[in-house]
Amino acid sequence: SPRAAFAAQSNSFANLWLADEALPTGSVAAMSGEHTTRRLHRVRRVVGLGLAVGLAAAACSDSATQKVPAASPVTTATGGGATTTQVAATDEYRATIRRTSYGIAHITAADLASAGFGQGYALAEDHACSLLDRVVKARSERAKYNGRGDNDVNLNSDLALKSLDVYAKAKAEYAALPADLAGMVKGYAAGVSLYVTETGAANVPGYCAGKAWVKPVDEIDLMAVYKELLLEASSEPLLNYVATAQPPSATKPASYTDVAPADEPAVASNGWAFGSERTEGGGGMLLANPHFPWEGSLRLWESQITVPGVMDVYGVSLIGVPGVLIGFNSAVSWTHTVSAGARFTGYTLDLAPGQPTSYLYDGQARAMTSKVMSVDVKQADGSIAQESRTMWSSQYGPILNFPGVGWTDKRALSYRDANLDNRTFLQQFNAMNRARSMDEFQKAHADNQGIPWVNTMATSADGRAWYVDSTPTPNLSPVALAIWLDKRQNDPFTKAADAQGFVVLDGSDSRFEWQVEAGSRSPGLVPFAKVPQLERKDFIFNSNDSYWLTNPASPLTGYSPLHGLAETARTPRTRRNLTTLTDTSTTGPMGADGKWSLKEIQTAALSNKVYTAELLVDEVVAACKAKPSAVLDSVPVDLTKACDVLARWDRTYNIDAVGAGVWREFIAQWSPADVVNGTFMTKPFEKTDPIHTPSGLADAELARTNLAKAIRNFERAGFALDAKFGDMQYTMKDGVRIPVGGGDTIEGVEDATGWEANVSTTEPAITPKGTVVDGSKRLTKDGYATNRGTSFIMTMEFTKAGPHAEAILTYGESGDPKSPFFSDQMRLFSARQFRPIVFTDAAVTADTKKTTPLKAKH
Repeated sequence: SPRAAFAAQSNSFANLWLADEALPTGSVAAMSGEHTTRRLHRVRRVVGLGLAVGLAAAACSDSATQKVPAASPVTTATGGGATTTQVAATDEYRATIRRTSYGIAHITAADLASAGFGQGYALAEDHACSLLDRVVKARSERAKYNGRGDNDVNLNSDLALKSLDVYAKAKAEYAALPADLAGMVKGYAAGVSLYVTETGAANVPGYCAGKAWVKPVDEIDLMAVYKELLLEASSEPLLNYVATAQPPSATKPASYTDVAPADEPAVASNGWAFGSERTEGGGGMLLANPHFPWEGSLRLWESQITVPGVMDVYGVSLIGVPGVLIGFNSAVSWTHTVSAGARFTGYTLDLAPGQPTSYLYDGQARAMTSKVMSVDVKQADGSIAQESRTMWSSQYGPILNFPGVGWTDKRALSYRDANLDNRTFLQQFNAMNRARSMDEFQKAHADNQGIPWVNTMATSADGRAWYVDSTPTPNLSPVALAIWLDKRQNDPFTKAADAQGFVVLDGSDSRFEWQVEAGSRSPGLVPFAKVPQLERKDFIFNSNDSYWLTNPASPLTGYSPLHGLAETARTPRTRRNLTTLTDTSTTGPMGADGKWSLKEIQTAALSNKVYTAELLVDEVVAACKAKPSAVLDSVPVDLTKACDVLARWDRTYNIDAVGAGVWREFIAQWSPADVVNGTFMTKPFEKTDPIHTPSGLADAELARTNLAKAIRNFERAGFALDAKFGDMQYTMKDGVRIPVGGGDTIEGVEDATGWEANVSTTEPAITPKGTVVDGSKRLTKDGYATNRGTSFIMTMEFTKAGPHAEAILTYGESGDPKSPFFSDQMRLFSARQFRPIVFTDAAVTADTKKTTPLKAKH
């Protein structure tokens, strides 16, 4: 959340932490909001879910300290437990990269190791800087190459990741991988390294040219990157707080009191999967619509991997991750959205009297553990010095210096991360990539349970649609859950923590230990049989709210609240999605036949209809027409023109819409919690009508005042009230403004767009945010800078002739500003124009623009 708001919350949180007596419940009421809003901002705040989605993207990866022997049979598991024998014919990697329109890479090889080799080389051609920078981070070397960083951010990252044993765990997990996966990761590293070596550090395209950290990588480097990506929704947002936690009597690190949260990332995605009852052709159809950053290492990259007899899969993965995260093969297609569930739990520790490094556990004192971490730090004169710090842990995990809370003589805060011991995500995605049916795809989830922090929506050639939230979720006993649910409503400290997306439990009470149960990936997690899932023949979907309304005809209830809450208010974006998907009228988005075509899905997904406007704009217009004036700071404001603009507005955030900016500035005068929970609306939320409630404008005078504030924001920014939205909202490519449509989750737009700071790499900002005018949340004198949102939007259908798909990779295939594939697809996105995906060998051959044969010794 914005820094000022976060500071206010942290101060209140600190007061509750330090107070000898609990503050009245009302003192934190404004912070808490409903669970829906907590979930929306849960780890998007500083504790945040981080965004992202995606390391789940390890669609197929592997590595092994020994190379795969030449001409030796390798038994490889396919989806569903079936096996095929793959033979590595030589001791060379051999792959062919074919680049089709828009620079898309299609890699063919005889084995997975060579496929990884080709994919790594092709990725490096497009995104070497982003990947190599992420390697530096995973190796705990950011301070070595870049200095301490603002607020010691580089130093803290290095120390925290080292204390979490990210690199050491990567070595152990690599050695335990199946041989074919091991070969793929090792091959990927070899491909990246070949590109870097051939090109030379000084000539690598992009911002990293000539940097000292531009060098070849190995399989352990990549495994460490994957290990760190697994922590995006748990430990990653907490690195500053892990690194700066020190006993109350110790000398504090320089940034102990001034660790500042990053700008709020707005995690968002839509996933629609349709079964045979809702598709024109009777086969499955899918909308994949992840909303990720447009800058940094969390960008998606598009490719096809073909290993005859083993794998033929198309889609996107995160930079540096082998295989496909979101995509399709000839049998299944799938996508992901960030889960609303908890990936970790916080623990308060009552400290033993007079012993600040010991805590009570069921009345007995337990000593914390400590270890000294040392990392290299670049000094102002360019020299390297080593800096050491003692890092502390409880039985649960690291001690935290949470903002405003810290470590006192009486209490400390710790946490346990469900993804630290996730050793199966590579196997998970490899099995998904190779699944030959929906049954095999589902078995990949049941057998591996390696999805780190995303829901999965899938459809199949035979018209089945399936949803599952199989993310690792702490398994608490019914007693522990009941106590926590009560405290999140009635205990000020637990309630305040909950408002910041932080599940806090009593770490001094054994009742709050994670429960071991058969059928879970790791001890202490919810077993697969108890995770939310649903199969339908019409549709399933998710837009980052919990599993509850995956399909409103079959509401899901009875699951652990750590998967997210059911029967609570949904965000406006979820309600916009549900309105689209449940409209079976003859004039609805599916047309008169009540079944989806590919074009109809594309039109609906990028319609940019604004749900909050559909709820309220008529009443707002009526209020301002009844009394077209308001008073701000004793100054009268004429509402007439703004009222007329809203009356004529088409209620979309399309680039040619007039009035969209006025609505954005108007609705943003309320907090996200107010909008979700309808605190200013006449009709409260009803679980029997979750799409249409809350609704209704309760306070016409307040609406007039907020419209006056919107007018003032326009005046301060220098925009006319009737400015077209595309003249206000933009992104930068090639130094040129490109207008983009879309809005945010709270406004209620399916096509989510916004701005967030790039914290994943050291890449310079391509689209700076600028200085926001006083009174607004996003508006600057340049308009609304945009650098995140719809990143890959794919519509696909299974036809009798096979898969047919169209897509847009909004920021383009290449991260090199000099590449023709850096900005081409952003212009497609601006025009809402999809491009065809070429998948069959004949189609790829016909569209090939460049062919690169590769080979290298293992």
